Amino acid sequence: MALMTIGQVSEMLGVSARMLRYYEKEGLVRSRHREDYAYRVYDEEAVRRIRQIVLLRRLQMPLKKIQVIMDGSALEAVGMVQEQIADMERNLASMGTIQAALERLVPLQRERPRHVPDHAFP
Repeated sequence: MALMTIGQVSEMLGVSARMLRYYEKEGLVRSRHREDYAYRVYDEEAVRRIRQIVLLRRLQMPLKKIQVIMDGSALEAVGMVQEQIADMERNLASMGTIQAALERLVPLQRERPRHVPDHAFP
């Protein structure tokens, strides 16, 4: 694969050029600079890493954990993924609690007398 510009990578992977520059600033990926070309270009390895980063971000993985997953040991990577699973389980439980509360609220709202002004309810 030939070198790709930041614009080409951005369009291909559906991520902004600004985000690509941020990934580079955070040390997640490196661009290359050709002597005759002033802009960032990415080689095949960099594009592969960006694909992985984008996938992990879509899985709601924080960048700090992505750094460990990509550059740490396999054991550290497994730990980060397990932490993410635990976080998601806690979030699901929390969302279930919110859903149950909202479901209890619906009948209460239906039973509410209509002649009382809305501001009478806290």
